Amino acid sequence: MNSNLKNNLNKDLLVACIFGVKFSKLYPAQDNYRCVLFSNNLKLKKEALKKGWEFEFVDKFELSKDHLLSSLQSKYIKFLQFLDDFPGYKKYRSITYIDHTIKITKEESKRLKGLFHRNKKIFMISSRKGHLATETLDKASRSHQRYRNSYKQTKDWINYQLSHKNIPSPPQEYATGFIMYKDFKELMPFLKNVYETIWDLQQPHCQTIWAVLVQWHLEDLQYIYWSDTSMKKRTPLPFDQDIKRFIRENLRSIVKPSLEFFGIDYEKFRKKYVLKLFGAGIR
Repeated sequence: MNSNLKNNLNKDLLVACIFGVKFSKLYPAQDNYRCVLFSNNLKLKKEALKKGWEFEFVDKFELSKDHLLSSLQSKYIKFLQFLDDFPGYKKYRSITYIDHTIKITKEESKRLKGLFHRNKKIFMISSRKGHLATETLDKASRSHQRYRNSYKQTKDWINYQLSHKNIPSPPQEYATGFIMYKDFKELMPFLKNVYETIWDLQQPHCQTIWAVLVQWHLEDLQYIYWSDTSMKKRTPLPFDQDIKRFIRENLRSIVKPSLEFFGIDYEKFRKKYVLKLFGAGIR
């Protein structure tokens, strides 16, 4: 075993994933973790190694241009289902999952790890006090087709859970883009239930499913709000796409107030002109 891998095995594990062909860039690995990228796209191996990640090829999922399918596949990593197929990672007491779109500093990741209470098994971020997962689903479904496809089935499932399963509290929204797990063996039946429900509903908006099912595990959950952390969602993009995103964001801040002053609907303007020029935006 080489010395670098031996040193990595003494660290906590951080995992991320990219399934499909839509994304091709990563943020650099955190050197206070052993960082592993899981993917069914071998073309990402070079980018992963360049940025300091180890690369694990996941051959159980077909490579597809279907973003809905790729989004569903990613839950295999997010909810630790990969441990059955990659049992070598079960040795870790702590596993942190992070979306590849999340930007976080080494100092902030250390700080959050220090906040994780000894008697808790899950650490997450929530948008704000009183923000419900159903509101997030409604908003996301208006903007993204992959969430809209099974919106009705998902709402029916939520309503059934609320009516028949005696949920102890309303389903508050928790962001599933960053999850720290600890002593997770006892959580595996719950995580499997989340994963299978997402696939059954064909609903990649996993924070909605999580928000409902975690209600029976609130004693294991610790969370802070987005306002309490410096991490942010900012998808790493190739240079040309990043320039388009910069123009689009600044165009909105400049043009929207002017159009609204003259009574012009910015959303109609955006769909008619901005999308044709720059395509759909990526945060």
